[in-house]
Amino acid sequence: MKIMIIRPGALGDTLVCIPLIKVLCSRHQVSFLGREPGIFFVKKLISHVYDIEVGFWHKIFEEAYHSDHAFNERYDRVVCFFRSNLEVIKKNLANLFQTPHVDLYPNFPDLEERIHILKYISNCLENSGINVEKAEVKMTIKNGVFGKRFLKSNKIVYHVGSGSKNKNFGINFWIKVKKLVSRYLEGSHHVFLFGPAEEEAFYEYSEKLQEKDLEAIFCTEAQALEQILQGCMLYLGHDSGPTHLSALMGISTIALFKTSSIKLWRPVGRRVKILRAKDEYRILNLIQGVLKRPDFLQFLVAKEG
Repeated sequence: MKIMIIRPGALGDTLVCIPLIKVLCSRHQVSFLGREPGIFFVKKLISHVYDIEVGFWHKIFEEAYHSDHAFNERYDRVVCFFRSNLEVIKKNLANLFQTPHVDLYPNFPDLEERIHILKYISNCLENSGINVEKAEVKMTIKNGVFGKRFLKSNKIVYHVGSGSKNKNFGINFWIKVKKLVSRYLEGSHHVFLFGPAEEEAFYEYSEKLQEKDLEAIFCTEAQALEQILQGCMLYLGHDSGPTHLSALMGISTIALFKTSSIKLWRPVGRRVKILRAKDEYRILNLIQGVLKRPDFLQFLVAKEG
């Protein structure tokens, strides 16, 4: 079956599709339409990947759009995830792909459903007639989605932001976390990762953060982000795209949830711990609790996948 999945969104919105895509592409010809930086990682699994920001794709949102058949591929199923204007998009995609089998779903499940985003997307695919082997998805996550082995180092990465300020603890909080982690993992090299949403904070704090065992890195490219995380011994971050990537890469990941839903956005991976609290004092205590556990060093040891 030829399948087109359309999910243009932020990094984390795209990464949650990757375990499903890896399973589906073993049985079907799968194409994906999304946006950078997430599609950089989708391209590691499939070759037919398109950027919605490039070319004619913006026209699918226009009510008066008439397809000139600029897209030659034909699909048995087209499954799309958008926030609004669903009927207009559905009509335009049906004309563009010359198929009646176009299904549109909201980006996220209703709050009443209380299910994980991965399960929600899986349910939507099955509702569109695409069988998803859930046991294979679980095994894919367990074995490592990208199927790579990463050399271990003494590097610890902290992503100090996210796309929403409501989800973030401040820079001073992360300085405290770094000092706390240093007490339990002596001799480590610490990296404070700043993404596009933290550009202002990077220029404000970068000089203050240059210490012998600490560096601040401003990263805007997907490939650079992957290189920073490769070989990482431990990753700590908010509910964010890099946190989802760390988990999928099989890195020992501590994800901090302040306001967002763990039920919906829990990162999936072989080695993930979730901590939730709204105040810094409480979350610092929870981090210390993880560091003090007798099995913490085992948590850091990677099993080859």
